[in-house]
Amino acid sequence: NATHKNGTFRDRAKAAGRLRKARMLEQSNDHKQQVINKQREARRERILQRMEERRQRRRNVEEARERRRREQQQRKAEQAKKLEAEMERAAELARIDAESSGKTPEEAVASAAAAAAS
Repeated sequence: NATHKNGTFRDRAKAAGRLRKARMLEQSNDHKQQVINKQREARRERILQRMEERRQRRRNVEEARERRRREQQQRKAEQAKKLEAEMERAAELARIDAESSGKTPEEAVASAAAAAAS
């Protein structure tokens, strides 16, 4: 049984096998951990993307709501202007009518209001 400085051939082969097995196991664990980390990162990215999409949808809804509110305000303002112009026109017509028929301005306004109510 010849012994060299590193033991017998069989001893060296066993040691090399153990080292190879340990290295493969370590690499395998590293690989598993890398896969787990990649999956975790991908999941995190998907969650962040969904959160951003939700934020964007809420922003869009809020903008649409604000736009509708502004348009409604604008329509109300235009309606108020039209109504005011009509009232001024009616008052002017009542004043002209009163002058032509000899009524006082109060009587003219009262008859114009009665006409508008009917």
